Amino acid sequence: MANAGNQYLTLAGLPPSEDASALIRLIALATALAVTLLLANLIKSVGRFIRNSSTLQSIPAAPGSNILLGHVFPLLKAPKEGRGAWDVMEDWSKSANRELVRFRVLGTNGVIVNDPILLKRIFQTRFKVYGKDLTLSYHPFMPILGTGLVTADGDLWQKQRLLMGPALRVDILDDIVDIAQRGATRLADKLEQYKGTGQIVHLEEEFRLLTLQIIGEAILSLPPEECDRVFPQLYLPVMEEGNQRVLRPYRKYLPTPAWFTFKHKMSQLNSYLINLIRSRWQARQRGVVPDRGDILDRILQAIEAAGTKWSAAIETQLCYEIKTFLLAGHETSAAMLMWSVYELTRHPQQREQVLAEAECVFGPCGRNTASRSDADGMVYTLSVLKEALRRYAESCNSCGQLPVVSSFPLSCCQYSSRHDYLARGSVAYALLQTVITAVLGSVTACSRSTTELLSCVTCAVDSILYSVVPPIVL
Repeated sequence: MANAGNQYLTLAGLPPSEDASALIRLIALATALAVTLLLANLIKSVGRFIRNSSTLQSIPAAPGSNILLGHVFPLLKAPKEGRGAWDVMEDWSKSANRELVRFRVLGTNGVIVNDPILLKRIFQTRFKVYGKDLTLSYHPFMPILGTGLVTADGDLWQKQRLLMGPALRVDILDDIVDIAQRGATRLADKLEQYKGTGQIVHLEEEFRLLTLQIIGEAILSLPPEECDRVFPQLYLPVMEEGNQRVLRPYRKYLPTPAWFTFKHKMSQLNSYLINLIRSRWQARQRGVVPDRGDILDRILQAIEAAGTKWSAAIETQLCYEIKTFLLAGHETSAAMLMWSVYELTRHPQQREQVLAEAECVFGPCGRNTASRSDADGMVYTLSVLKEALRRYAESCNSCGQLPVVSSFPLSCCQYSSRHDYLARGSVAYALLQTVITAVLGSVTACSRSTTELLSCVTCAVDSILYSVVPPIVL
C-alpha cells in the first residue's frame, strides 16, 4: 500500500513521503468504504423493490405506467389539464372498476383504496398498522407541519395529543361562534362597498383571509388587522410554494428565487410565532393571565400545571402546532365556503332555505348574537356545507404508509375469498370522496326530498366508518 501511495505521488510529480502516502491510503480506504455502503444500499433497495412489486402483483395496476418512473408522467400532466393528483387517482379507480388499484411513483408503491369496508379497516379497526406518509404525501409541507399533530405518530402523537388536549375541548366552540359571526359581519360590510360598482371581487381570497382571521383570533387572540398584516405576507406564500412542490418536488432542491423566498418567509413566520409564544409564557410567569383565554392560553396553562420545564424545544413544538392549526383549518374551510356560495348561486330554492335559516338565527340584518346551540340548529346550512366539501374538496381523501406487511379481507368485494397483501412501505390512498358519492347514489334513490337528502349527506361519512355492510346498501 505504501508503494502504491508513492507511485501516485510520483505520477503527480510530487516527491514521495510517509505522511502523504498515509493520507492517500486513508482516502482510498474511505472511498472504498463509501462505495461499498452505496452498493449495499442499492442492492437492498432493489431487493425491497422487487419483493414489494411481487407482493402487489395481485392488485390491478393503473394505466400509463413507465418502467423507470412509474406513473410520474400522468401525475405531472394533471395540473396542465386543470386537475389534481386525486382526480387522476379517481379516474384510475373508476377505469379499473376495482376496490384496489396500484400505482408507482419512482420507487414508492401506492395503493388506491375505494371501498367502505376497507376504509373502515384503515381508519378504525387496524389504524395502528397504517403510519402517516411523511416521505411523499406530507413531504412538501413538512417545513410547516414539522412534528405537529398531523404528522406525529405513535408515542409522539400520544404525547402531543395530551399536550393539546385542553385546547381541543368542545367548549372552545362557544368562542368560535362569536368570533366567526364578527368575521362574517366584517366581510359582509366589506363586500357591501363593492355593491353596484361592477368591480370583480375574488371571493376565494376573501374567504381565505376570513378563515385566517377567525383562526388567528381563536388561537392567538390576534386582531383581524394583525392577521391581515402577517398571514398574507408570510403564511400564504409558504403554503403556495408547498402546493407547487406536491407535483413538482424538484422545486425543493433548485436554488431559484422561489426557493430563497420560501426559506426567508418560513424563517420570518417561525420567528414571529415563537416570539409571540415566548412573550405569552413570560406574561403568565409575571401573573398576567387573561380572564377567558384563547387556545394558546389553554395549552400554556396545561404546560404550567404539569410542571414542564420551559425550553426552546417546547417553543418550536408549539410553533409547529400553531402552523398545523392554520394549515388544517383555513384552506379546507375557505374552499368549502367558496364552493357552497357557488352552488347556492346556481340553486335559488336551496339558497332561499339557507337564507331563511340564517335569518331565523341571526335576525333580518344578521346582527343578532347567536349561541352554539343556535348554530347547531342550522341543520340545512350544515348539510349544504358538507355537500360542498364532499363534491369539491380534496381533503375528502387521505393516505397512510404501511410499516409492516398488511392484508385486506376482500371476500365480500369483487375479489375471490382470499387476502391481498400490501407490501411494507406501500402508501394506501383512501378515496373517501368517491366512496361517499357511491353511498349517496343509493341514498338519493330512497330520499323523498332535498331536505331529506341533505340530512343523509350530513351523516354519510359516519355511516361509512361505522358500518360493516357492503356499499350501496347503506
